[in-house]
Amino acid sequence: MLSTRFMTWCMTLLSLLPGMKSRSSTLRMSMGAPKHAATMHHWLMTRGPLKFSGARSVKSARCIPGVMLLMSSFLHSSCLRVLDLRGSQITELPKSVGRLKHLRYLDVSSSPITSLPNCISNLHNLQTLHLSNCGNLYVLPMSICSLENLETLNLSTCHFQTLPDSIGHLQNLQNLNMSFCSFLCTLPSSIGELQSLQDLNFKGCVNLKILPDTMCRLQSLHFLNLSQCGILRALPKNIGNLSNLLHLNLSQCSDLEAIPDSIGCITRLHTLDMSYCSSLSELPRSVGGLLELQTLILSHHARSLALPIATSHLPNLQILDLSLNIGLEELPESIDLATLPDGMTTITNLKHLQNDQCPSLERLPDGFGQWTKLETLSLLIIGDTCSSIAELKDLILLSGCLRIECLSHKKDLTIDAKRANLRDKRKLSNLTVSWTSSCSSDELKNVETFLEVLLPPENLEVLEINGYMGTKFPSWMMESMESWLPNITFLSLGNIPNCICLPPLGHIPNLHSLELRCISGVRSIGPEILAKGQKNTLYQSLKELHFEDMPDLEIWPTSLAGDSEESQQQYSCFQSLKLSLQVDVQR
Repeated sequence: MLSTRFMTWCMTLLSLLPGMKSRSSTLRMSMGAPKHAATMHHWLMTRGPLKFSGARSVKSARCIPGVMLLMSSFLHSSCLRVLDLRGSQITELPKSVGRLKHLRYLDVSSSPITSLPNCISNLHNLQTLHLSNCGNLYVLPMSICSLENLETLNLSTCHFQTLPDSIGHLQNLQNLNMSFCSFLCTLPSSIGELQSLQDLNFKGCVNLKILPDTMCRLQSLHFLNLSQCGILRALPKNIGNLSNLLHLNLSQCSDLEAIPDSIGCITRLHTLDMSYCSSLSELPRSVGGLLELQTLILSHHARSLALPIATSHLPNLQILDLSLNIGLEELPESIDLATLPDGMTTITNLKHLQNDQCPSLERLPDGFGQWTKLETLSLLIIGDTCSSIAELKDLILLSGCLRIECLSHKKDLTIDAKRANLRDKRKLSNLTVSWTSSCSSDELKNVETFLEVLLPPENLEVLEINGYMGTKFPSWMMESMESWLPNITFLSLGNIPNCICLPPLGHIPNLHSLELRCISGVRSIGPEILAKGQKNTLYQSLKELHFEDMPDLEIWPTSLAGDSEESQQQYSCFQSLKLSLQVDVQR
């Protein structure tokens, strides 16, 4: 992806082309049109200062790091529009820079510059100023606030403690980037006077404690990034006055304790990121007023997070990320949340629900099958009192990874599993089916018939089965698994105590990695895994083989008839063998 700086550079250069005329300069670079010249980049390819007679006609100059640029060659140019000194070794700009009346783009980033001359205020046409990563620059001169046409000011990774009080004079400023200014601790109230400001970035300002209330006057603001402002405890009460705000990023504001009620007034807000806000315990009911909200990120909360039922009234919500919420149990107003409210089924535009690693979240709302636009569902917990797997029936757009956890075995889920019709979910690439509790001998049949009808889609690439308590694997695994699942590349079977016979795995054509963990009772993998076919096709793509805690395993075949040449053919791609809790494996 092209950087913002590069895009700004290109737009500046393109704006110069219509007014340029052909000149007889040896530094001119033609772009094909005989009557127009390209911007005259002066790429210095030899070390040492260089003078040239055509300097006064140069419109764009760049200093290559490590090469000395004779500034006086350019600083008298009446045509210079772009001056790029990024990465140079200059410690200060000469006062003559103030003579560049037509300069529009100035980049001094990643240089040891210690100050800016007051004459910079004479650059009335300057639109873009890059000072990022100037570690020796501690103060901005007041004169910078006289740049009435400045649109982009990049101060990222500088050591400013504050901004000039007159910063509000920059009435055309649209982008202000102060990300990772780790010394920044206060902001002047005049920042609220930047009426053209659209993008304000304070990411990583780890010492920023307070935001001035005047910030709520920024009526043109579209993007506000406060992520990683670790000691920011509160937002301005009137933040709802930012009526045109589209994206608000509060990620990793670990000391942020509350969200103002007025946030519900930001009716145009599209994205709200509150991940890793570890001190945040609840959201205000007013979030239900965010009618245009499309993305709500609430991941990585170690404490209980209470959300109002109003979150189920967000008609345009497409992405809801609840992953890694340790205490999350439900989404109504109760502190100890356990389910998603049934009213959330009205969010019919939902496309992505990230709910993995929420150990207390046991139930999705009844009728979640109405989310027919859903593409991502990280976790589905099923059981006697949990969600019904039959709700998956109409979710044909599901893609990526799906984890199904079975909490109990008392209820026969065979009919529901048939209705789910996983085989029809052709965009699923990863499927994990796990059981988290043991079952009685009377319940074994329920477990076996459930997995029997849970036939995965043909395009599946990763299959993990963990905690299976049945005594036999389903027929789609035991009989020509390579026909049912020809695209499997990774197969993991773990915590399977009752099966004594593994499926025939040798003929799965694309199987790259095989993981067998905690499978007791299996002593040998011999003729039972050898399906009909060519002798030299066993494990033709297998690269990694992982055995872990298989105490009874003694034999693993390396050939059909013990022939060493065939053995080489069968394991020609083999790269890695991992034995955990070493077992006595014989050829």
